[in-house]
Amino acid sequence: MMINGLKYLRTRCNYSQHELAEILDVTDAMISKWENDNKVISEERQEELAVLLGVPVTFLGQISEKQIEFINNLPMIRQDRKGKEHYRIDMSDDIRDGIWRHYFGKTERSLSDDYNQAKKLKKDTLEEIAETIGGDNTDRFGGIRGAINEIEKGCKRYSFMTRFLRHKNTVDRGLKAPYMFELLDVFYALELAFNMRPETEEEIEHFTRIRGLRMIDEEYVRKLAIMIKEHWDLQKEYHIKEMEKWKEEDEAYE
Repeated sequence: MMINGLKYLRTRCNYSQHELAEILDVTDAMISKWENDNKVISEERQEELAVLLGVPVTFLGQISEKQIEFINNLPMIRQDRKGKEHYRIDMSDDIRDGIWRHYFGKTERSLSDDYNQAKKLKKDTLEEIAETIGGDNTDRFGGIRGAINEIEKGCKRYSFMTRFLRHKNTVDRGLKAPYMFELLDVFYALELAFNMRPETEEEIEHFTRIRGLRMIDEEYVRKLAIMIKEHWDLQKEYHIKEMEKWKEEDEAYE
């Protein structure tokens, strides 16, 4: 399948049609015509676009899936314009010039659209956390004291988890990603030990995307999962027996 290279690159580099039109001093309609292959881009404009987006002019016309994959694997350099974050594809071989390069992988939306989506995800996640902590309905927890206990316990659990996330900020810059991946391995082991799997399409997409960031240490995760499950099975067996004893004692008391 072939798609318009200019449109793909403009979106990937986080430019709107209007922003690109302003930079090139052309109309928004002209950008639209170029992207819909209704008008040929002049050689002068092609050179300007190639410099701005960081690609050869051959990538501004119809491009193949193989070319898209090639672009997606290239680093990008941040370039701010008028207070907005934009990017330029980097095809250079020199990575020792002190410039910080970013790897975004495959993206279907502009960076701004991704940011808005991320903010919505954050809002939904915070609402889910609040719901998980509970304590809003005092009747459910046997009164105000029960609701207070539920809120305090829930907050302590999430506070414990955020300690690890905050600790990430104390490690060296080059170790931040490996640190997070180490935490993810532990969570994957928990997921495996308790036979948990993503259920909704959004969850499946999220876990697939995160796992795609790197190779998981499968052997380590499996060993850790076995240890967690064995420990949990022992704990579960013990507590089930304890609950049966309590039940028998309650029945005898009645």
